[in-house]
Amino acid sequence: MHSAFVSRMRLALACLLLACALPVLAQADPPADENQCPAQSQIERNRDGSLLELRKRYCDGSDEMSATVWYRAKPGAKARELMRYEDHNSPGTWAARLVDFDHDGWFDVQKGGDCGAGPNCEGEIHRFDPKARGLYLMHAGGWAELSFDGEYLVESGRASCCAWEYHVYRVRHSRRPVFDETPDFIILAGDGFGEGLAEDRTHCRFSREIGGKYQVIAPPAKRWLDYCALYGDDYVVEPPQAKATTP
Repeated sequence: MHSAFVSRMRLALACLLLACALPVLAQADPPADENQCPAQSQIERNRDGSLLELRKRYCDGSDEMSATVWYRAKPGAKARELMRYEDHNSPGTWAARLVDFDHDGWFDVQKGGDCGAGPNCEGEIHRFDPKARGLYLMHAGGWAELSFDGEYLVESGRASCCAWEYHVYRVRHSRRPVFDETPDFIILAGDGFGEGLAEDRTHCRFSREIGGKYQVIAPPAKRWLDYCALYGDDYVVEPPQAKATTP
């Protein structure tokens, strides 16, 4: 009898140890989609310990995809939906991801869109507002690469087979950055444009919309010349038009 009792105790202890070794499953929240299509999830931690989760779902054999963004005040807390979208015609929206766009410790949502024959694709940046604990549309446009240094947003993309273009936007509101539809100025680097310039060197043009038309201007600051060196340091800057003035 004593031997049987010891055996039962050993079995109970083994079960307890096995249970402790198993991972604790998080609450099924956000809820799983009913169609049971494959899903991908990205979870990022903000500077205050809160979490953003991006869930993307795509069904094989279909051009339909959906995505949701959830917010948790802390790990294990109830999730709150911040954003949801579905798309039937733009497979590029699958490129959505969470990214700390301006390196401030708060993650934002970069949403993809239709792509051209080259590397340029439509896109949107939905920035996380720590005060409102929500997302807002910061910028919509098209690019191959995108950067933001806190003062300027730069869209870069292919302009032709032999030229690259940069759209430079200035921040209009520092607390909650937004950008105008029209760039503050544009940089074009490559070949095949400009008059009276050496044909065997990279040409670089700075332009700005003035009076409803784009005119060639002088580089707004020396640091923007770095964008002219995309194809090497041997470049020539197109001189500004005589009538070009800063608005």
